[in-house]
Amino acid sequence: MKQCLKGLGAEFDDNQVKVDQTTTNASQIGKLYGTKVCNGEHLPDRPRRIARILEAPESLEPVPTELLRLLAGPAPPTKDNEHYYRIHGSDFVVEFDNRQNRANHIHSVWREVENNFAPDVLREHLLLYQVI
Repeated sequence: MKQCLKGLGAEFDDNQVKVDQTTTNASQIGKLYGTKVCNGEHLPDRPRRIARILEAPESLEPVPTELLRLLAGPAPPTKDNEHYYRIHGSDFVVEFDNRQNRANHIHSVWREVENNFAPDVLREHLLLYQVI
């Protein structure tokens, strides 16, 4: 959720619009219908109420994980946020891997597709240290 909100902020934040990236607790985002909503004091102009569904589509489908990853994609990496990038061109491959030691151990590899006779040293390293 946090990365999705950061991705939305990276895409849409400007001088007039700012995506609220502070509310990432599931209980603050969605409510179980039929339960009491008790945010803040019970005031006449802001009474506590029962959560309910006002309208819903005919069928509900979960959002595919890949779409959530695309949404989170524009978010800049943060400390302790593991990430891996691979750029595969027509005649080269570049890999950037930061998945070890709480995202504090970076490897970068560039290889030519046609002249790649060496072992996959990045893969061997990650296997050795049980990252993958």
